[in-house]
Amino acid sequence: MIKPIARAVIRRLPFRLAVALSRGYPDVAFYINGGRRQLRIDDYLDQWNVNIDTFSDIERRMLSRTYESETMGVIDEFVSAGDICVDVGANVGAIALALAKRTGESGKVHAFEPGPPLFERLQDNVRLNPGLSSYLELHQMGLSDKQDELCWQESSRDHGNATIRWADNNRPVTRIPVTTLDDFAREHSLERLDFLKIDVEGMEYEVLSGGKVALAKFMPVIYFETSLCDEEQKAAARGSEIFLENLGYRLHKVLNCRGDIRPTNFPDLGPNTVAVHRSRRI
Repeated sequence: MIKPIARAVIRRLPFRLAVALSRGYPDVAFYINGGRRQLRIDDYLDQWNVNIDTFSDIERRMLSRTYESETMGVIDEFVSAGDICVDVGANVGAIALALAKRTGESGKVHAFEPGPPLFERLQDNVRLNPGLSSYLELHQMGLSDKQDELCWQESSRDHGNATIRWADNNRPVTRIPVTTLDDFAREHSLERLDFLKIDVEGMEYEVLSGGKVALAKFMPVIYFETSLCDEEQKAAARGSEIFLENLGYRLHKVLNCRGDIRPTNFPDLGPNTVAVHRSRRI
């Protein structure tokens, strides 16, 4: 974690120097103060071409060639060639591309992103990489606990993020379709699901509960956001824990960038939590 003084220094660096420093350091990339600038890099995860908008918190981190170190460690630990993965809340593809790198052409990644501007950037990133679309499939919709339409809204605070819990009456709202993981699995005749990532700004419980049949059948490793910043988020995290325990899962805390984990329980949760079915040996 970069200290406040270092953050202040980074924000005052000339843009090109800050970008150069960020190429190996995700924390540095996050604090670049470049306004809205468009870049393209050809070595995200040492493999992918991607567009970068420095206004986006997520995309600035991708400048470093990688993303959140603990998340990358979990993916390296639990995703293998040939796996079938689902990324719920894919944004511009930071994690979907990491999953695709691990699964390779013998696997499949289904990436869900309902927000029109984010989905457009996700599409562009896939188009920049010939052949990727054959195993990274994009879906412009959200997942929840029932088929419906919900309100999608860009965040005014976390640039590049959004919510489908309408929260700000002063910002534009887009109606977006949502389905359930169970309906998607049935309609697409999924025969397996090995890894499920969920980052949907507080609606993780709804996504999980809409996949009860698929989770019980396929028992994927689940990596989901468990922010505990307010009482609503705490209630959602506790509800997710109870729901998953009833399906035979146990929660685990990520310990380091190697993807090492240890069993845990609410409220001893990190920003992201790994749920592993008790039948799986780790």
